[in-house]
Amino acid sequence: MAVLLPVLAIANTPLTLGVALALFGGFLGILEVAMNIHAVEVEKLDSVPLMSGFHAHFSIGGFFGASVMTLAMTLGASLLASALIGTALMLVATVLAASRMLETRAQDDAPLFVTPTDLWFCSQVWPSSCF
Repeated sequence: MAVLLPVLAIANTPLTLGVALALFGGFLGILEVAMNIHAVEVEKLDSVPLMSGFHAHFSIGGFFGASVMTLAMTLGASLLASALIGTALMLVATVLAASRMLETRAQDDAPLFVTPTDLWFCSQVWPSSCF
């Protein structure tokens, strides 16, 4: 995802911007799911409700990232330079956080993929396709 941020800055046609936004959004969704899974595992180990704090920190991080981009461009940095600064910060944060992640494994009897039910399709996919 971090690598796609500069691509958003240099996309020069609607098609390339659309593809870059679709990929960026897809990777962001994958990241959010992975972070929520990790938060659930941490919460299980601590036996204390922590999920709202994790979501608050995610929001604070988004606000911080937007503030850094705004500050960089206000100080005269180009969109590409600002995106590269954001990319560098994301990569540094990822490297620093990697050693602190839990190592968990799927249960042996748990399926790796579950086919969505009709109810899931109606409640998630159909409404999102209307926009």
